[in-house]
Amino acid sequence: MPQSNPTDLSRRAASLTHPVPQASLAIVAWRAVETSVENGARLYNRARHLPPLLPLTCPPQDTPEPEATRLVLKNLRRRLGSERRRARAAPRHYDLNRHLALLQALRAEIRHWRVLRKG
Repeated sequence: MPQSNPTDLSRRAASLTHPVPQASLAIVAWRAVETSVENGARLYNRARHLPPLLPLTCPPQDTPEPEATRLVLKNLRRRLGSERRRARAAPRHYDLNRHLALLQALRAEIRHWRVLRKG
């Protein structure tokens, strides 16, 4: 068996692994998160998913539907903003799963709001 030169092996290994530009990694990551949020928004059920996200601020059951949705949207936006600030300020206390759940709920509630407005 012929002996390979170590530099030949290095060149061959380098030719097999192509470095991925940082920008394309960011795009792939963004698409993965976007897909996850969209899929979660499609499966969103207000009665099941909203109380853990907004435990004290859920609208009462007797609130008219458009007004309840408006209150939910307002509270979700506020909570999402505080989650973003938490991510920047203290990464130790940041919960990515909660952030994604808030995004999913917000997207689903926005869709619901648009359906209500169209009548």
